[in-house]
Amino acid sequence: MTKFVRFFMFVALICVAFSCKDDEEKPTPLVKAYVEVAVADATQLLPGSSGTQTFTVESNRELEVSSDVGWCTVSVSGKTVTLTFTENSYVPGAKPAKRAGIVTVKAKAVNADDNVTDAKANVTVDQELFGLPKAELLDMVFNAQGAVDNSPLANPVYNVPKYSAALPVDPVQFQKGGAYGDRYTARFTGTHQDGDRGSCALRVDFADFKSHTTIGTYNGYGFTPPIPRNALGEALTGGSFSMEVLCRPETPPDEAGSLRSRYGIFDASQYAGPGIFIDGGQLRFNLPYQKADGVRASEAAVISHDITEVSADWGLDGASGNYQHVIATFDKETHTMRLYLNGVQVEEALTNADIASAYRVSNASGTPAGNPAEGTWAEHNLCQWICIGGVNRRSDAAYAGAPHINKDDANGAMRLFTGEIVLARIYNKALTATEAQFLYDYERPE
Repeated sequence: MTKFVRFFMFVALICVAFSCKDDEEKPTPLVKAYVEVAVADATQLLPGSSGTQTFTVESNRELEVSSDVGWCTVSVSGKTVTLTFTENSYVPGAKPAKRAGIVTVKAKAVNADDNVTDAKANVTVDQELFGLPKAELLDMVFNAQGAVDNSPLANPVYNVPKYSAALPVDPVQFQKGGAYGDRYTARFTGTHQDGDRGSCALRVDFADFKSHTTIGTYNGYGFTPPIPRNALGEALTGGSFSMEVLCRPETPPDEAGSLRSRYGIFDASQYAGPGIFIDGGQLRFNLPYQKADGVRASEAAVISHDITEVSADWGLDGASGNYQHVIATFDKETHTMRLYLNGVQVEEALTNADIASAYRVSNASGTPAGNPAEGTWAEHNLCQWICIGGVNRRSDAAYAGAPHINKDDANGAMRLFTGEIVLARIYNKALTATEAQFLYDYERPE
């Protein structure tokens, strides 16, 4: 009997052993591994300065991370990924650029049978340039649909209305290719449809037409009450600012082989506004201001740079010009005007103190003093917009009691630009020489 019990226990032990072995050979199947990154975290926008930034990942495994760029290292703790990045600094004279890379987040395998090949996610890291000036007042870019202001003011931009119902529409064209590859630029024909007037230009308002619900009293020179300025008009009234434009001029269609007397590039100088324009082979920056009597505004400070020796670069002698980067600045504190061409300061002038205290985009009103033919400050409330691709214009009918009072007036633009414009910006400060070179190096074509 004892031998029989011992034999039975021996057999039972062998069965248990084999049963355990079967259990070890057939583990519970693993749940399929996954790694998920929220859409909002799939692109990490990094500042130009050095620092760290984190995002979280959803996964049912431990994680491992890697980066394909040396300036951005990566680590992980639990489900939190930390990016550590260096400063994207500007080296004067070099071509600065935003930086981009890919961070890969992968699931770790539990064992050799855990297939995690597809359990991964790629996150794009894009880093701004450190110290690149931001255009707070106007930052015009172009796309297939037209022009858009990317500044915080989000100013509406639209094609200048045609001068007359009898004239054909001449819209600005938006295209990509050439030196700027996939970047859209604006193409201007420079066609004058009636004298020096046309509509192939863009417009941004200084006047606040949304709040201007009543015309008021018009005395032939101004409104009472005046048409209010919008945020852009107020920002350009009595403060420091800078204007930037990148363009490729061509020979005007009606003046091949000759220096054109004047055409606007980024200009509101007709009737008391700032402007960058060409005049008789001179690159000019115009700044109007109110005279000491508080009424007349026939004064303007102008700085000029002779470009006749490089007229071919400007498309003034029958050739298609090269890209030209222009920055014009006004420093209220030092009442100094400066002009930069392709990253280099070419002109500087100290203006009188009247400009520092009285420069403004006009919207004044009242009865003119002196000879109206000489121009009065009240008359110039009709400076209500800035033109890209020409010079702003008011209605010829103003003296007949039909002033320009809204954006749909068929007054057109004048002295139109021929060629391509890549960008137009306005800053709420006077840019420095270093910043001017920085912007040129950043925007110039390769």
